[in-house]
Amino acid sequence: MAIESDDQTRPAPDLEAENRSLRHELEAVRAAHDSIQNNAFAIIDNTPDLIWSVDDQLRLMAFNQAFKEAQHRVVGREPRIGDFILYDVYNPDWLKEWELRYRKALAGEHVEWESTYPDDGGGIRYYRITLNPIRNQSGQISGVCGMNRDISDFRSMEEQLRSENRQRRAAEMRMQQLAYYDNLTGLPLRAKLLQILQEQIDSGERKFSHVSLVDIDRFRDINQSLGYEIGDAFLREAARRIQMNVERHSLVFRIGIGNFLILYGGPHDQVDQCAEHILTGMRTVFSVESVYLYCTVSIGITLINHDIHRPNRLIQNAEIAVRLAHEKGGDQVQHYSD
Repeated sequence: MAIESDDQTRPAPDLEAENRSLRHELEAVRAAHDSIQNNAFAIIDNTPDLIWSVDDQLRLMAFNQAFKEAQHRVVGREPRIGDFILYDVYNPDWLKEWELRYRKALAGEHVEWESTYPDDGGGIRYYRITLNPIRNQSGQISGVCGMNRDISDFRSMEEQLRSENRQRRAAEMRMQQLAYYDNLTGLPLRAKLLQILQEQIDSGERKFSHVSLVDIDRFRDINQSLGYEIGDAFLREAARRIQMNVERHSLVFRIGIGNFLILYGGPHDQVDQCAEHILTGMRTVFSVESVYLYCTVSIGITLINHDIHRPNRLIQNAEIAVRLAHEKGGDQVQHYSD
């Protein structure tokens, strides 16, 4: 019988070295894996978001510190592995709704919604909750991973931005009101008139056929003799009377101290009738601050034709007609003619 020598049974020196090297590499890989896993657990455990997972029976499999603290605060005890996840639902009315969401996640859906909870100070906190399916190595769904994130600060920022936007829009509207509307009478001003005429040019529509300029006769005398307070009150009443006597498709503007302009949008053959109504309405005695005033107006009318492309020219033509009415004694209507 042959007897093997020690040299025959002992591994070759290079094989032993290779085995040692492989063991060292394996240990290094394991250490690195453990380090990565520990770091991941530390990150998850220290995030303020509530993170947890359940199996396909909705039993807790894992959770982080934030979930643990929140559940203790809500239901009065800490969670345990194996707990049925739905026992801690804050509002019992939500039980069926939450279970349905978990079932959707177990069916492979990404589920997301927002909810509210009262905080310790009696306020309301806003949360965004997400549920995602967990798949095993074979691709089958074995559970659900959940995350609950406090979005209250985000909601506060949203509300602050909305509030700032509302304030900005209100400021813009006030600026527009000041730029386009008279603070005394509420009527649109010359800038609004020019804008409307430009819109009519751009659209090609002809909504208005005439420009009528209404000038209060001797208005400066009223201001100088009775004061600006009575003068302002008189202007408000004058603006009201003019508006009452214009055709409903027409627009009234205030373009000067005692000047009103009408974009006439009624039937062409009734522009003079509209002007006569204004004359009659203004002849009625005004009662302002216990002061009785008698007033008349002069009206100049010009046709809107090719001069619509030159809005200021239209106003100038109406002013020429008004001057003619003044020269003839006022309290009358005159038309502009080339």
